[in-house]
Amino acid sequence: CNGWNDSANAIATVVSTRVLKPWQAVAMNAILNFVGALASTAVAKTIAGKFVDEQIMTTAGVGAAMLAAAAWVTLC
Repeated sequence: CNGWNDSANAIATVVSTRVLKPWQAVAMNAILNFVGALASTAVAKTIAGKFVDEQIMTTAGVGAAMLAAAAWVTLC
């Protein structure tokens, strides 16, 4: 869900000001979101180390949380 809501705002700005063509804005956004997700794991490590109890959270729990987050963002 990284940037699901923010991507539209970033793309709309550069397209409406004619800085980039729509396909260029979408391509740049997709590439940079992917690179950003791979560039740093600091937030994930902080959440995993300070907020998540490894004894309670399972892979199924993480998957359910991701699906719930995607559904919530889509609904909003």
